Parts: sequence; structure tokens; C-alpha cells
Amino acid sequence: MYTLDDIRKGKKLSKKYSLNSDLFIYNGVLYKIFNESRELENKEKVLNTLYKVPVDGCSNIYSLIYDKELRGYGMEYYKSYKTLRSIKKIPFDLKKIYCHKLIEIYNKLKELGYIYYDFHKDNVLVKTYDLKLIDIDSCLNNTRENNMLGMKYLNEMILSILFDTNYFEYQIYYTGYERKVFVDTLYSGLSYEHCENGSLDELDYYIEGLLEKDIKKVKKKLPKRFV
Repeated sequence: MYTLDDIRKGKKLSKKYSLNSDLFIYNGVLYKIFNESRELENKEKVLNTLYKVPVDGCSNIYSLIYDKELRGYGMEYYKSYKTLRSIKKIPFDLKKIYCHKLIEIYNKLKELGYIYYDFHKDNVLVKTYDLKLIDIDSCLNNTRENNMLGMKYLNEMILSILFDTNYFEYQIYYTGYERKVFVDTLYSGLSYEHCENGSLDELDYYIEGLLEKDIKKVKKKLPKRFV
């Protein structure tokens, strides 16, 4: 078992110091080291569960790192994968496959008692048809309120993929009203009412029937700042 000092001698991936965590490569393993003690008890619970019960599509957890308390964890390093953000053009059928996979992962984690909430394009790694969700410590306990929050972010991730937009990731730049206009325009244009309150099975089925022309039709109606 490697110590915290050993790991910090490895290659640091994050260029600047982060208040939350830093990433290191040591002996071919990717380590996420926490720089603060926030929510460590919950992170430990999540990581221990996924270490014992791996979820297909989530990053594989190799070890938990302790120094009196939990300080980080080691996971598989997906060197040959790319982040969704780094891919400029994704075929529409492949976008739908990625959306289906994210819904499947969300459901599996929920069955284990956890709600994943940190959906953004840097946390989704892909290699053709294969997808890996990382930063898997970003989970909350499965409660009604947390599930509503997780569903909101999952929906926004799916819209970001289907519409090639990063709009949702810069929430500081839009108001609650702007977000409602954006979401309502998308879902009304796609004939799917109240998608955010619907079940994931309904959303999965809905995505399966989507055509690329449907997306293009809706995009034409959106203000340029949204796309």
C-alpha cells in the first residue's frame, strides 16, 4: 500500500493547487487526493461501496488512501479515453448511446443508495462506444430531494450532449427564468412535456425515438447564446 507521500511524488495532473483535490499518476494508477476535510464520511461510504461492488461505466476504484482519515483514492487511469468536452463532433447515434449509458449508471448507483450529481463534460470519458463516469466520490445519499437534484443535473447533461452546448455548465451566467425558457423551448420543441419530472425509463425511451432533424429544428428556435 502506497503512502500519501509516495503518491505526491508521482506526476501531478492538475497544474494549480485546488481547494478541493489534486490528481496524481503513480505507478500507472490515477489518484485523487482531497485537500479539504469536507464530506469525507460520505465519500468514504460511497467509495467503500463501489470498491466492493463495482458499477459498470463508473471508474474502477483500486484503493482508499488514509492518513488518520480518508485522504483520497486510487482508480483506473483511462489514458486512451477522451473527455466529452475535448471531442468537437460526435455522431448523433453515438450521442444517444452516451445518454442511455448515463441513465443506466445513474439508476445503478441509485439502487446502491447513492445519487450522482457532478455531471459535466470533463467527468465523462469516452472511447468510441465505451463510456466511463469519473469523480465518482461526488455522490449524495438517495433521498427524494437529492434524487430531484441529481435528475436535474442528469437532464442538463443529456441536453448538453444532444445539443452540443455548454450552456448549463455556466450557471452563474443565466437566471432561473432564462433556464426555464431554455428547457421549456427544448422540451416543447421535442414534444416531451415536463421531462425533468418524468421517470428515467420514460426519458430513456424518449431519447431512443429522437431523430437528428428533431434536434436541428429546435436549435433553430433558440437564441444564439444558448447553443
